[in-house]
Amino acid sequence: MVGDVNIFLTDPTDTTLAELEIMIAEPSYRGKGIGKEVTRMMMCYGVTKLGVKKFQVKIGLDNEVSIAMFKKLNFQEVSVCKVFKEVTLKMTVDESVRMRLLDDVADMKERDYRQTCSNRQELVS
Repeated sequence: MVGDVNIFLTDPTDTTLAELEIMIAEPSYRGKGIGKEVTRMMMCYGVTKLGVKKFQVKIGLDNEVSIAMFKKLNFQEVSVCKVFKEVTLKMTVDESVRMRLLDDVADMKERDYRQTCSNRQELVS
């Protein structure tokens, strides 16, 4: 494990809005495109399984690498909070974004977690 990626449905009045959070904790794995790849995977999951139509991220103002990554993914800056020293970026999922996300994960296979765990136990035994 080199980090984590999360998706949060933070607004009970708008279940089409999700907040993304990503962290590549292991420094030797940064800058290799892993963050971008898992972000797109999580976005695809949000769009196809949760009905997400809008994404937002909150990033520390000093985290220029993450800000640049999300801007490359076509997120737009919507606000800066000087108190929390963070920037908020958002993206609305239109049909072209949806198709691009689906294309990004077309070669990936979804697996049942319980099955994956039981297979792991067979390998250990």
